[in-house]
This record gives sequence, structure tokens and C-alpha cells, in this order.
Amino acid sequence: RTHVLLSAVGIVVLLVVRPPVAWTLAVAVLVVAGLAVELMNSALEAALDKLHPDQDSAIGAAKEMASAAAAVINLSAVALFLGAILAASS
Repeated sequence: RTHVLLSAVGIVVLLVVRPPVAWTLAVAVLVVAGLAVELMNSALEAALDKLHPDQDSAIGAAKEMASAAAAVINLSAVALFLGAILAASS
């Protein structure tokens, strides 16, 4: 929910600030990719928890890697968003 809210706020900010279209499209693509990765991460975690409810180091590592993938996409979206803001102000 937080991701969706922050994504919506970011898109509204870009619509107001009006950076070049390429920046806006790039941010939008990464936001959608971030949402998709978050959904896949949640699905993976739910499936692993259902299949193996006990603690397991290999399963824990897999869950951490999936979370890290989501973090990389989301941090990239933030960096691109900031670049779009800078591009709009120059």
C-alpha cells in the first residue's frame, strides 16, 4: 500500500513539475516494474511460508534476495525520479 501511495504521489509530482517526456516515461516504467517485483516478492514469500513454515537458512536467503531485488528496482525509480525533477528545473 505504501508503495502504491508513494508511486501515485511521485507521478502527480511529475505531472505538475513537467520534466521532459522521456524522463516521465522512464520513471513510470520503473514504478510499474517496482510494483510487479513487489507482487512477485510477496507471492514468493507466501508460497515459501506455506510450503516450509519452519525456519530454514536457504529459504530465508531466497526471501532476502527477492526483497533485495525489489529494493534495487525501487531505489532506481527514486534515483530516476530525482533526475527527472532536476531535468525539469534546468
